[in-house]
Amino acid sequence: MYIYIRTRHKRKVIQIFESKNKKQEAHIHTRMSRIASHAGSWYSSSPSQLLTELTGYLEVASRKHKYPIPNAQICVSPHAGYTYCGSTMGHSFASLDISREDALPLRFFILGPSHHFYFRDTVMLSQFDTVNTPLGALKIDQSLCHQWYKGKETRELFEILSSEDDEAEHSLEMQFSMLYATLKYREVPDIDTNVKVVPMMISHNNAEINDQLGILLANAFKDPHFHNYIIVSSDFCHWGKRFGYTAYASSEEDIKELMSEQGGDDLESLTTRSKLDHHDVSIWESISILDHYAMNMLGKMNVDQWELYLEATGNTICGQHPLKLVIGMIEREIKETSRKEWKWHWLDYSQSSHAKKITDSSVSYTAGCITKQ
Repeated sequence: MYIYIRTRHKRKVIQIFESKNKKQEAHIHTRMSRIASHAGSWYSSSPSQLLTELTGYLEVASRKHKYPIPNAQICVSPHAGYTYCGSTMGHSFASLDISREDALPLRFFILGPSHHFYFRDTVMLSQFDTVNTPLGALKIDQSLCHQWYKGKETRELFEILSSEDDEAEHSLEMQFSMLYATLKYREVPDIDTNVKVVPMMISHNNAEINDQLGILLANAFKDPHFHNYIIVSSDFCHWGKRFGYTAYASSEEDIKELMSEQGGDDLESLTTRSKLDHHDVSIWESISILDHYAMNMLGKMNVDQWELYLEATGNTICGQHPLKLVIGMIEREIKETSRKEWKWHWLDYSQSSHAKKITDSSVSYTAGCITKQ
């Protein structure tokens, strides 16, 4: 649920979750398997049907663009049901450059938000040994998780998810089957032994903790014993009264003015009394303006600019915190090396529906990847 807060010059969206103590006393390595809890509802539980569907998304995406994109090791991918976002998700995964000639294993850090409970200043790790999908199982790199969770200098940054909370969350699970289908599509051999994943649930972190996590992630991403990849699970704008967000921007200039030092007027919040025929663009086009401006902000690889955009517009991007962690990691490397080698590539954009009136609602889906030259 979202609460929409108006201030003098800014608008903010605060996500409200069930509040409870999430500190776990579980052993991190329990040799259990996470079930595909959303199979049969959010996506097909039939292995053949699911593989056909997901491979189809990859093939269609590959006919539209030349994939994979060389050196693409980071992507952002939506996490709705595949019937809603699968076509966009296909671009995210097809872009990844995972065809390798050497024998190094592949490792995927999968970063996603929580939709069920609130936490802050920590990363939640899985206690499971593997994650199951209808297509097959993926091993979790519990060696790294144990190193982080038990390390003297890192243990305060991590907690362990309960099995119930792990299996309730869809933002990470929706990446697992598409990843498995992509590995098969790219003919990666011995998936059960040659591939590992590191699911990471991320919420609100202060700047100091975000920096520490960014350093840890960067070091793991550079580990020469693996070909490493990062998948950020995020939908973009959740628009409509049921999401508590009905902001309207008629142009990019509305957002630029709002983010300027002078600070423009707040974005209009549409109500049942709004005269839509007086607006320059339709609601769904306004949502697209908000989302594409967000993509431009991410492309700057600047955490301050990203936070300013979110504070100014209140755009309900559910993976905003995992995205902040990744661009913060890259921003730090750019500052340390003075080399701007990182580049965003935006590949596809879609909406669950085209909202045209205040009673409508929609969720936006974006596919993008980051390359380093």
